Amino acid sequence: MDESDNMPSGAHDRRNGLSRPQRPAAGRRFVHRHTALVRAAHWINVVCLLVLLMSGLQIFNAHPALYWGEVSDFSGPAFAITAQKVKDGQSRGITVVAGRQLDTTGVLGFSAGNARAFPAWATLPSWQSLAEGRLWHFAFAWVFVINGFVYFLHGLLSRHFWRDLVPSRRDLGRIGHTA
Repeated sequence: MDESDNMPSGAHDRRNGLSRPQRPAAGRRFVHRHTALVRAAHWINVVCLLVLLMSGLQIFNAHPALYWGEVSDFSGPAFAITAQKVKDGQSRGITVVAGRQLDTTGVLGFSAGNARAFPAWATLPSWQSLAEGRLWHFAFAWVFVINGFVYFLHGLLSRHFWRDLVPSRRDLGRIGHTA
């Protein structure tokens, strides 16, 4: 049993390539995991990826089909989400994957009385607007890139990458035991 066995889950010893626990005044154990900048960068990434996904779905709604190969064959997409009228005159949501049609009414293609690939609650903005979807997408793509640059710069200057992410010789020596 080594010293790290006495530490709470998530507490780590710097000699083992991990963080050393710090003790606050009240006798409770405080474990330092990441700096505020690293935490903020990760949460900014979460927000950026969510906005990029939702605005990307809005962009896809403008032309809800994907093609295989170098040339777009508009009559036979590899993947498409559409709304089609069926024999009784009602609209149905149809998703086409490699030529196979799936009825996805209420989820994709046709939901809440609207004919659109992805429903309004899943897109940003919620109304049909390619231009605004692209504005959201490109704005948050830049936020994502700038956030990544700040994180990378912080990681280099603070030696976070070397200290916390690159495995030590001891870690590499024990890789067979941990795998």
